[in-house]
Amino acid sequence: MCNGIQVGLRSAENLGWIERQKKLPFPSRTRKLLFDQANILIQRHWNGEPLRGIGLRAYNLVDDDYLQLTILPEMLKDQRDERIDLAVQDIHRRMGPFLNKALMGLDLSSEESAQKNAFRRF
Repeated sequence: MCNGIQVGLRSAENLGWIERQKKLPFPSRTRKLLFDQANILIQRHWNGEPLRGIGLRAYNLVDDDYLQLTILPEMLKDQRDERIDLAVQDIHRRMGPFLNKALMGLDLSSEESAQKNAFRRF
């Protein structure tokens, strides 16, 4: 579990890196929360120029054995999302990556639509 994320954006033109970080509202390891927070950072700091690379790092790692329990709705939702992530990972392990992409809601009917959906949140 991590308490924060860091996003790095590498420009295609001058190969310079821009790195920004954000503290999470609570420790988490769910894909949805990490992706959503990274997307917020990218939207806020990307100026639209072509990118050569995007990096995502988790920082301030904590062991989930010592996590303080709470009844906040956000943390309860995060715990539910974590159980969903584990179920999807198990399906992915047993059935392969194609089924994992289908479960994420991507349209895999054609190469063109797959390319359009690759960065649909950016």
